[in-house]
Amino acid sequence: FDATDEALTIAAALASRSPFLLPMDRRNEANESKRKFAVLQSDHLALLKAYAQFDRTTGDAKFSFARERFLGAKTLIAIGSLKRQLLETLSTAGLARPGLQASRIEEAGRRAGGCDGVRLALGSPPPPPSELLCAIFASAMHLAYIVRGSGTGPQLSYAIRDPKGESPDPQTAVLHPSSVSAKLSAADWCAPYVAFHECVRTTKLYVRDASPAPLLPLLIFGGAELQLVEPSLSLAVAATLGGVELTVDGWLSVRVQPPRVAAHLLELRKRVEARLLSMLLTASRAESSGPQTVVGTTSMLRTQAPSGPSTEQMADMSPLVGVLTSLFGVEALPESAGPGTKTGKKRGRGGGAAGGDGGDG
Repeated sequence: FDATDEALTIAAALASRSPFLLPMDRRNEANESKRKFAVLQSDHLALLKAYAQFDRTTGDAKFSFARERFLGAKTLIAIGSLKRQLLETLSTAGLARPGLQASRIEEAGRRAGGCDGVRLALGSPPPPPSELLCAIFASAMHLAYIVRGSGTGPQLSYAIRDPKGESPDPQTAVLHPSSVSAKLSAADWCAPYVAFHECVRTTKLYVRDASPAPLLPLLIFGGAELQLVEPSLSLAVAATLGGVELTVDGWLSVRVQPPRVAAHLLELRKRVEARLLSMLLTASRAESSGPQTVVGTTSMLRTQAPSGPSTEQMADMSPLVGVLTSLFGVEALPESAGPGTKTGKKRGRGGGAAGGDGGDG
């Protein structure tokens, strides 16, 4: 999807401490500064924006920028270092250009004004749509749905899978006060579902670093499997029952109306998974052919042909990127909203969102 740089930033950040500082005597200022980085109500995109602005800043101005925006400069630098290591690992596995080495990526970034060097090593692709990134987050993180009728900020409730895996019933969690969306009500959210990386329990069970997960991209990418609850149910009968029920990972339930749309969703997900598997197998075969030696930073960054997915395969993904971006603005209500609920209800980005009211969600 040409989102490797952004994915590496998020992966490295999730493996590090938060770069957003919260000094006790200036907590409100720090939270307000963090909210100014917000994009599409996403903590992950806010982090991405903060890191990108820091990375683009040159010289000592980096530290001034970090200080003014309540960011930990050392943490951001460490995130950049981990990004380079992760990219080297991808290169070794055949999932990125061959021969990339963290030390040479760092050297090239230093010569280019002090950036982390990763985007340069990837050929300086244009930034992907934010909507695409949210769809990717839905595939890589845990999922939850907003509980209908819940309040604002810390009182905004989410139904999540039991973190310990001991109960089949959803657990109730609340959004962490440090989130960029902490002051939003359920009606303000741009999607009825969220993707998150972790929960923490103090006085309550908190969801940290959440991003909106619109339903249709979630059904295409989210979780390990998408299944029909009653595969033998005829379309005619399903129509009288309010639609076909699909589940993501056996717990997040959605009714699709008209019923025939469910078959299209299952087929689309199957094709997307087949395409991604094909690209991974191509990369695996390229990697098994043996390591390649690259001499010189310039040749490493500019003249090496990509390994792994071919140019033709990447071109085939372009229409899918467009589809995912447009699907971000399409809302489908959760199964618990009752019969008559349909996929494909159009609305503007940032408008009201419908969530579950408990049960299957």
